[in-house]
Amino acid sequence: MPTATVQTIYCVQPATGTDFGVNQAVIDAIMSLTPQFTQNDFASNLLHGIRSLPSILGAIDAIRADPDNLFITTGTEGNVDDAVWPSPGNTREVNADQSFEPGLVLPFEYSQNLSLWDEDGPLNGNDPLGSVTMTADEQGTGEIAKIARSDIEGSAYYVIYRVD
Repeated sequence: MPTATVQTIYCVQPATGTDFGVNQAVIDAIMSLTPQFTQNDFASNLLHGIRSLPSILGAIDAIRADPDNLFITTGTEGNVDDAVWPSPGNTREVNADQSFEPGLVLPFEYSQNLSLWDEDGPLNGNDPLGSVTMTADEQGTGEIAKIARSDIEGSAYYVIYRVD
């Protein structure tokens, strides 16, 4: 039976501070201003608001440069109580350019999922930061690095492991 040893997790980019809810709130705020404009001003002001959106979201993201409250599961449910790292019910703050050695040793048969999550609390749900799949055919090939990423959250982590 193969065993995956997760050697290193390296945070390239934690989740952004501007998730869908924040983006939608900014868009709604811009749209709520449009009734105040005359017909002639409407198009130019709306266009200006839309053009400003990337800068606004970037500023929000810079202000909200929170670390990820990382936990890792072998499933796809995102329940912090199912964490295999750091321990069930717990998280670890991780910022960009930080790495750690989780010391996970996971026996499996054909393949093993490893999912990274950002805990957002019981009311907001937990955000998927990315996942990798380790497979039996990687056994004996040495150190393997895969990227776990989420386009929605803007996160990217390298997962370095070996399968023995």
